[in-house]
Amino acid sequence: MKTTGQALDNSTTYIDLPDRTDREAGIADAIAVLFGKWGAEIERRLTYDDKTNDDFPLTFWQDMQIELAAELSPHLESTYLAGVVAVGMFATDEGRIQREAKEWAKDRADQLASAFVNRSIEEWKRFESQLSMVDQNGLVVVAGIGAAAVAGLASSRLFTESRATSIAITETTAAFSRGELDTLRRVQDNRRIIGELDTAIAVTWYAKDDDRVCPTCSGLHGKPIEEWEVDFPDGPPAHVNCRCVLRWDL
Repeated sequence: MKTTGQALDNSTTYIDLPDRTDREAGIADAIAVLFGKWGAEIERRLTYDDKTNDDFPLTFWQDMQIELAAELSPHLESTYLAGVVAVGMFATDEGRIQREAKEWAKDRADQLASAFVNRSIEEWKRFESQLSMVDQNGLVVVAGIGAAAVAGLASSRLFTESRATSIAITETTAAFSRGELDTLRRVQDNRRIIGELDTAIAVTWYAKDDDRVCPTCSGLHGKPIEEWEVDFPDGPPAHVNCRCVLRWDL
């Protein structure tokens, strides 16, 4: 981590995470491990001998939420701090910045895990409604197949590779941008304190302006913060799988 007080250059800077691909892969791989665990747990519950009326009580989903949040939080904290380092300055209190990074990452991970589980519950209920849940032998079946196949079908809806990848891409972008913006705002506040009111920091949205950019991000490309801060107060991402970044003029 860089030390407090490093000078900021007068320049236009566009920095993306140099290790973005590795960070995204790390999150996606960690989520994939959880997905495998949860898929196995679904199969175990579907084949358990002493079946009850509720194979998937609230505690099952609550445990899933806790595990996902705990896995995501350190990844988000590290990437937030990478955003701080990208700007190149710790605004007077490194310890405070680290605490704020940890708090932001925990809150973001909790919110994400809650939304993930709520969507998973909804998808499971839709899936469950299509099942003939128990045959004459007390085994879960769908058109004559057993619990393992049912669990596989459920996992193919709930715990997909694309879902893990989308979380990894989107949340890497979110953490990096939030770290950058929070640091730029601290620098601006410090300038106001010492009377440098005429040295505003200009922040713009930057998208890869090619044939793959979506209409939303194409419209945001090159726009100053004043034009998107209301809709996107934390900067990118504008949508799932967004890899936009920020540019700033100091």
